[in-house]
Amino acid sequence: MMRSMLALAVLLVMVGWASAATVTQMPGGTHAWTQADGATAGWAHSFYEDTNFIQADILAVASTDGEGEAWVKTTVPDLASKDLAITNGKLTVSAKGTVEAYVKGETGSKATAVGQISSYANDNLAGSAEISSSLGESWSKNFGDPDYQLGDPQGSAKGKFYAYANADGFAGYSADETLKVGDTTTTYTIKGGVEGRTTIEGEVRDSNRAIGGGLSPMLQVSEDPAYASMVALSTSTEAHVSSNVDNEISIAAGQINLCNGATGSAAVSATASGKSSATGGNMTSTYRCDPNTGYCDYSEYYTSATTSKEDMMSADAYVLNNRDAAEASAELDVLGDADNTDSYTYSFIRTYGFAARINPGNKDDGSDRTYGRAFITTGKWNAEASQVYSHWWIDDDGYHSESSTNHSAELSGELSQVKDPTVANEYGIGAGAFLRNKKSSPASADIRLEQYAWSDGTTKSTWMFNYASISGPSAPIYGSSVWDGSGVYEAFKDLHVGADPDGTVWSTDIPSVEAYFWIDGTNDKMMNGPGLKVAEVPTFNPSGEYTPPYWTPFPGSSTERKAEVELETEQPY
Repeated sequence: MMRSMLALAVLLVMVGWASAATVTQMPGGTHAWTQADGATAGWAHSFYEDTNFIQADILAVASTDGEGEAWVKTTVPDLASKDLAITNGKLTVSAKGTVEAYVKGETGSKATAVGQISSYANDNLAGSAEISSSLGESWSKNFGDPDYQLGDPQGSAKGKFYAYANADGFAGYSADETLKVGDTTTTYTIKGGVEGRTTIEGEVRDSNRAIGGGLSPMLQVSEDPAYASMVALSTSTEAHVSSNVDNEISIAAGQINLCNGATGSAAVSATASGKSSATGGNMTSTYRCDPNTGYCDYSEYYTSATTSKEDMMSADAYVLNNRDAAEASAELDVLGDADNTDSYTYSFIRTYGFAARINPGNKDDGSDRTYGRAFITTGKWNAEASQVYSHWWIDDDGYHSESSTNHSAELSGELSQVKDPTVANEYGIGAGAFLRNKKSSPASADIRLEQYAWSDGTTKSTWMFNYASISGPSAPIYGSSVWDGSGVYEAFKDLHVGADPDGTVWSTDIPSVEAYFWIDGTNDKMMNGPGLKVAEVPTFNPSGEYTPPYWTPFPGSSTERKAEVELETEQPY
């Protein structure tokens, strides 16, 4: 969970906060709140700063522990920013937007809804921005604590509750530091931001039901919060620079203990949509001039890493029957990293849905179905990392200049927005896993795309990997001919990875990749889905290795269907 990275960053610099930390309210910040027996509403619209870091938070936390009802709404309508001076530089954080959190409850409920818009920067030139929402059992800080806004959601939400969380706005950070030693000047910079929204919902209705971030191997809800988040991260040091943007959803619904019965319902929902960007860089320059001859010499090394993405996500996980369980997750993660020796970029895009029913359903109309679901309907992403050398000088022969890319790596991609009515009603990347009409046993749907590029100036490597799979029970087991799911759909386009070793371009491009399975009750004896299609053979510059779509062979089965396919491109060292 990316949020834990931000929490860790805060913890690393929190030593001694009590003596130096100050809290400043954001201009125009407002909150509306209510609470009842057993419920607590908390909020923050403030800057929290110490000698070596600063954080901006717009926060709403609604909790219940037993009977209760809580509601908060925290708003900062205009962008609020604050600087913190550090030795040889400055940190800046900013935020605006509205967050809401509503939670209900009944006897035995333990639930917390959290919405947060947050940005952070420290004097190690590390920064983060986040828009997130979560459902958990509790908030790690007590309302009234001076560091209340630095808390985290903990545990899974349990009992007969309804929860809601929302966060919509902008969070950004920047920092710079300049060091000068003799004729050499080094400047470190970071900058990043997230903009958009994250919505998560709730429900449950039984003391043995829970909502969390995943399922255990025993198909019980894990003790992790459910969440939807958008995060941007940057670092810049003498050793290296990095940038990372990540949108992520992880939700699950089911039971606390499968040995105990549970009545109907459980649910979640999620949305994490918007734009994110992050940059980290450092520049070291040396400038010398001879006052007697007028000869001058200037050299510069600029190392940078930049990432960006925008997308629209959604997710579901719904459970109705005793011992049913479901989960869904989606992620779009892009990373760039560079130092004096090499450049590296990596992306990971995935949607996953899972559903499990231990006891067969008892309705023919599918109204007792259990399902996961996850889609990223639109999206594009980009990452670049490099070190560039520049040099100019003046001598008896006049002015001269030269420049070179010591090493670089890049990647990009996009989700297609062209619907194909012959294969699907969705576009982008999807998953599934539905059980209904008296079905039982687990079902899953999974799609993954990974991209990688690396160069150290002499050697290089690029790689792309695409994987899709489904599994589930075969409908004829229970005599049903109505679809019961599994799913998977993908439509990628303009996939690119590239590396530049010593000025020589090294790249792979795939114009489009499509996959469509969605096996249903009318054809669930098929052991492989309809196909994974690569519109054109990948283009390599200058050469590369292509493993076309490969279907894992599975033995025929009258009770289970399974399909798995993958493709791969590689330009090795």
